[in-house]
Amino acid sequence: MTPKELIQSIEKGKVLPLYYLYGDELFKIEEAFERIRTLVLKPGTEAFNTDLFFAGELNPDTLMSSAHTLPVLATHRFIVVKEAHRLSAKNLEKLWRLVEDPVESTCLVFMAEQADLRKKFFKRLAQVGAVVKFDRVYENEMPNWVKYLAKKQKKRITPEAIQYLIETVGTDLTSVSNELGKASLFVGEREQIETQDLEQVVSRLKLNTVFELNDFLGMGKTREALMMMESLLSGGEEPLFLLAMIARHYRNIWMCLGLREEGAQQSAISQILRIHPRFAARFFKQVNRFRIEDFGWYFERLVDSDRELKSGSVHPRAVVTRLMLDLVQSPPQESKGLWMLNSSMA
Repeated sequence: MTPKELIQSIEKGKVLPLYYLYGDELFKIEEAFERIRTLVLKPGTEAFNTDLFFAGELNPDTLMSSAHTLPVLATHRFIVVKEAHRLSAKNLEKLWRLVEDPVESTCLVFMAEQADLRKKFFKRLAQVGAVVKFDRVYENEMPNWVKYLAKKQKKRITPEAIQYLIETVGTDLTSVSNELGKASLFVGEREQIETQDLEQVVSRLKLNTVFELNDFLGMGKTREALMMMESLLSGGEEPLFLLAMIARHYRNIWMCLGLREEGAQQSAISQILRIHPRFAARFFKQVNRFRIEDFGWYFERLVDSDRELKSGSVHPRAVVTRLMLDLVQSPPQESKGLWMLNSSMA
């Protein structure tokens, strides 16, 4: 089942006996979980009909007993198992009865980072319930998500503010939602969030470090770029997020070079690429170091790194380190003239 199909099912008021929600985007998982919980539990019945378990310390017999307990003043019990990716093969076997023959009066929700869909447990669960994967949001999807999250705060947000928020916070929906919450409190009764509002409240740490990383790469400062990358990864930053921000930066440099060739002025380029005035001077200084004919090679390295990170074939830290080293060096001679061929990757 897709996330969209899950929402449609919930909106129709259909309660399934089993849900397995997993993936990289915790915010989407939590939002889907809240929708299911609201559907299943009526106000005033929550305390009597809810049980929470963590997979790492789960006693399968206790879960089985809870699942077979009749609901009180309600049609369903609501049971949640968090960190379900930590369920051992032994425990999955013990819980097999719950997926083989689900309890109609119980709604059991598993929340996890991953799922091995080859196992019979998940195949059967998908037949009688819903197995739904929630992927991270792509950058081109972010503007609509920001509008949606602002609307949940009963606010509107300008296009410039949307771009600033994405640049400073990234594509993690939980972080974006948190920053919009702060911005909503900051503007008070005013209906619209502006860029200057975000400048006052958005956390600066990620803004400074990610832009510094791109600055170091853009200026060819190998040592500084590697140290900043190490700091970000050690601080818990996701390698795929770093890759997305680096790819966006290089795409902007490539587009800037193309616009320059067409005769565009710096002010027009800043507007087209939505380069915030605060970062414009440093950005254009970096652009002067690049040649448009080399970007086929840059994009090829970015795509290769993306593929390696998603396949898990190479350790993420090794992938990002190698990419850093590649990006700060001069592209090989044979890359010249390939940028037209590879431009579709930007």
